[in-house]
Amino acid sequence: MPEETALLIERDAICIEGDKFEWPQSERDQLRFKLFKDLHGRGFFVTQGIKFGGEYLLYPGDPLRYHSSHIVSLVGHGQTVAARELITLGRVCTAVNKTRLLSSWNPHTDHITHITLN
Repeated sequence: MPEETALLIERDAICIEGDKFEWPQSERDQLRFKLFKDLHGRGFFVTQGIKFGGEYLLYPGDPLRYHSSHIVSLVGHGQTVAARELITLGRVCTAVNKTRLLSSWNPHTDHITHITLN
């Protein structure tokens, strides 16, 4: 995942020689990176969530030993989410025995807010 690479570069844990690693590039990538860092900082193992229609999957421990517990969806600050979409997101999670985490970055406070759907 480019998020992992960017985090390791930011922490000076790795250095990439030759071709320059340029990520995040878009505003959406920047939001994804903020979200990734927030979740990683909370102790979760974070992997791609596209398989379940989300940005990320969260694991309480090593993904080789645990099942994911949450599907994370990034919601724009101030974005309205239709009731039908909330129901759809909740049903997917119920079918796969996971909790949906709706996450939004507030540009005024530089803080990410999380809400769960069970």
